[in-house]
Amino acid sequence: MADMEFRGWWISPKDEIFRVPDHFKYLLENPEMFGFTKDELAEVQWEPKGENRERYMSVAFQAGWIRVREQKGFTIIQYWEKNASVIDLIKKHLPEFGLVPQSQLAVSEISTRNKYNITVKDFLKPEIK
Repeated sequence: MADMEFRGWWISPKDEIFRVPDHFKYLLENPEMFGFTKDELAEVQWEPKGENRERYMSVAFQAGWIRVREQKGFTIIQYWEKNASVIDLIKKHLPEFGLVPQSQLAVSEISTRNKYNITVKDFLKPEIK
């Protein structure tokens, strides 16, 4: 995969990390990894935005998948619900994203629609759980 195609990562609930060019396309190409059957997603078409994208990505988030992507000077991190295991997985993998302590994170909890911006340095503090 060429770096020009690279857009982000998926972190699995099993602590696996996958570098991906497009999160939804990766989900469609690997349905079993996300808890779907091939038949369930066989007719679903890739879309940059839309109902199918939101629906299936939401199921992945609810299953514990974490989405990380780079966009406009931020690294965006999305997950279903904040808990210690999710935060620990993110903290563990932050070094793999090529960030520095001053890098800006845009963190989003999908279930509550809570969003906040924080630096890597502050996110790594022990009190962030």
